[in-house]
Amino acid sequence: MTFILGKDRVDLTVTITELGGDIFVMMNGGNSHAGAMAMAFLDSDGAPEVSSLVAKGHRDDIPARLMAEEIAVGTGRRTAVVCGIHFDDITREEIENVMSLVRDASRRAVSALTLKTF
Repeated sequence: MTFILGKDRVDLTVTITELGGDIFVMMNGGNSHAGAMAMAFLDSDGAPEVSSLVAKGHRDDIPARLMAEEIAVGTGRRTAVVCGIHFDDITREEIENVMSLVRDASRRAVSALTLKTF
């Protein structure tokens, strides 16, 4: 399943694949790259645990961790997210737009995965 979300100058492409019982997500926007990876799952008490790797000088772990955790919590499934988002001369408002799109994409993903609408 792939969907594209955008607001003004920023846009995200999110591709989701089910791997057995797990979920794999590629999320990118602007000049796409692999800036960070995050994995989230629920521990034995049902609390989310999130781990990440981030390339030096990148901040892609922030949206990757957010999406991985939201999908894992919403589906109860281990979720891995690879993320690369880069927009030249991005403003603070555009960063807020990106994070809003990440939250929207996470909600859409949870809905599609739990309702099997893809």
